[in-house]
Amino acid sequence: MNNKPKQSVSKAQLEVWEWKEKAAASVLHLPVGERIRFIMERAQKTSEQVLRHKGTDKNKKAAVPAIQ
Repeated sequence: MNNKPKQSVSKAQLEVWEWKEKAAASVLHLPVGERIRFIMERAQKTSEQVLRHKGTDKNKKAAVPAIQ
């Protein structure tokens, strides 16, 4: 008998993991240096977007950048 408590993963966490997998797959064809540059640019854009939305309606979700 397994006495370990069941752990559940939230839908939001599953979505984050799925997004990360898609993001990683979308840059695999690039050389490592370009991958890093691309990721840094996307992180900067996302950070700016989060900061712009900071203090706005807490129930409104910020858009997640699309993975192409």
